[in-house]
Amino acid sequence: ARRVGLVGAAVTDHPHIAELLETIVASGREVGVSSLRADRLNARIVGALRRGGAKVLTVAADGASQRMRDLVDRKHSEEQILQAARLGREAGMERLKVYNMVGLPLEEDADLDELVRFTTELSKVLPVALGVAPFVAKRHTPLDGSPFAGIPEIERKLERLRRGLRGRAEVRPTSARWAWVEY
Repeated sequence: ARRVGLVGAAVTDHPHIAELLETIVASGREVGVSSLRADRLNARIVGALRRGGAKVLTVAADGASQRMRDLVDRKHSEEQILQAARLGREAGMERLKVYNMVGLPLEEDADLDELVRFTTELSKVLPVALGVAPFVAKRHTPLDGSPFAGIPEIERKLERLRRGLRGRAEVRPTSARWAWVEY
């Protein structure tokens, strides 16, 4: 294979991920990883990805604010995501893609405003594409059984993000209607 993709729920948890990436690249292949945990990144990993042809560094934030990330038990912080952007810039990446969810239980407009502020800060380090998915509770997770926010509410939240980030970051939402179908 000319290109190798590493896919998994926690690819960066592999104890030898840096060596694995470097070995793939040294063999003359391109390498990509679906999404990375910002708190596990270092210059060696990001550099290997860039040498392997990656132009976009993708991380998951999973919540519009630190309060929301804490709600869904994501341990990474703004500083760790900022550091990922810095590592991407230093390695020569063209863009940082950040996955986020909107419509979590207890989410408020202030959480969305925090996401706008933080994404604006990130975009000063590296251009940002914000992948935004409406929250749909997954089975056997702590939020199993949580209600769907509703199509109109999700679309309102997405429009708030688009307005707040216009000209500063690209907002790439998942369809609120498809999220409803999934729910």
